[in-house]
Amino acid sequence: MKALAVTLSYLIYDTICTILGNHCTVDNAVHHLISITGIAYEKCGTILVATLVITEISSPFLHMREILKEFGIKDTDLNLLVDVSQII
Repeated sequence: MKALAVTLSYLIYDTICTILGNHCTVDNAVHHLISITGIAYEKCGTILVATLVITEISSPFLHMREILKEFGIKDTDLNLLVDVSQII
């Protein structure tokens, strides 16, 4: 339970920081909101595990999108592939 409390606290903190720092994007907001909702709801172990899996699986794709933006590879086939991979 302590690990979930730490994870929930981090997600809330990170969401607030991205909003206040004007770094909030739709994909990042959805990533955080699904995670926060799933962890806070905690009515069913299956939902909780599914939320944690979705959170962890979507993180590399979010980071890859930001890395591609930093390198100026924003509107390319590689960026589209990363976007589609995140959705799947």
